[in-house]
Order: sequence, then C-alpha cells, then structure tokens
Amino acid sequence: MTSPIASLSDLANLIGVTPDELRPLAALPYRHFEVAKRDGSPRPIAEPPDPLKKAQRILLREFWEGFPTHDAAHSVIGRSALTNARAHSRATWIMRLDVRDFFPSIRAPRIVNFLVGGRMT
Repeated sequence: MTSPIASLSDLANLIGVTPDELRPLAALPYRHFEVAKRDGSPRPIAEPPDPLKKAQRILLREFWEGFPTHDAAHSVIGRSALTNARAHSRATWIMRLDVRDFFPSIRAPRIVNFLVGGRMT
C-alpha cells in the first residue's frame, strides 16, 4: 500500500495534479440520470466527470486496494452479487434491501478524516 496521505499535497501528488488543481477537480459537476431497478422503479445515478473519475481510479488503485477486504464485502474485484448470493444459497430466509441515500450521506470531512487519520467517525 502507498504511504499514508497526510496532507492535501500528498493527495494531489498521488493523483498527479498540483494542490491548486485538486480543489476545482473536486467541485466539477456530476452527470445525473436514472436507470430502472428490477421492479421498474428509478434508481438515481450520479456519474463523476471524466477528470474526477480518472482521479478516483488512481485513488482506488494506489490507495484503497491496499486495505484488507472484509469477508462479507462483495462489491470488490473478484466478488460480485453472484458470489454474495452463493454464500446465502442454503439459507432459510434471505432479506434484500437497499440503503437509501448511503453515498450522499458521507460528507467530505469523514473522508478526509479517514484518509489522514485512518478512521471513519
């Protein structure tokens, strides 16, 4: 895993931009659209612009992939909804749910605290 990110300069360096280029990158507008869920109801999608998406992929590769993955996590490389379903195939009951507004509820200070301090408060 890459060394810890201790400053804005460290984060900018990891992504390959200057600190002055980093702030506007985070403020770029997302593209909002909807896709249909299995039941036909709309699922809102917020897609980051290409420059931000590129930065996020760098963070994924250089930083996040260095963290251990919990056995229950299936939204990672090598696992999927299918591997999750297989783990529960002999269960008597299965509950399926969708946590509403999970990602929009995570604000920037929590992410910064995690990146710098290694904990999500």
